[in-house]
Amino acid sequence: MAIEVPSVRILIVDDDRAICEYMQTLLEKDGFVVKTLSDPTLVEDEVRQGDYHVMILDLMMPKLDGIEVLKRIRSIDSDIAVIIFT
Repeated sequence: MAIEVPSVRILIVDDDRAICEYMQTLLEKDGFVVKTLSDPTLVEDEVRQGDYHVMILDLMMPKLDGIEVLKRIRSIDSDIAVIIFT
């Protein structure tokens, strides 16, 4: 009997919607479950509710930069893997 592996859930946070859409399309083709956010102020609530395995986070965003978002996320979920890009 085959072992069923749960899907990896990824949260992408970038103020550029085109980048979010491109990355979502690319990752979903490989079978990942992907959600995107363009507003970094919404990330904390989403992480509390979403049970994500990986977060891809833009470094340079208005309102909150990626480092500040990372600090806030770590206070909520110390286990989520975070990839920061710019």
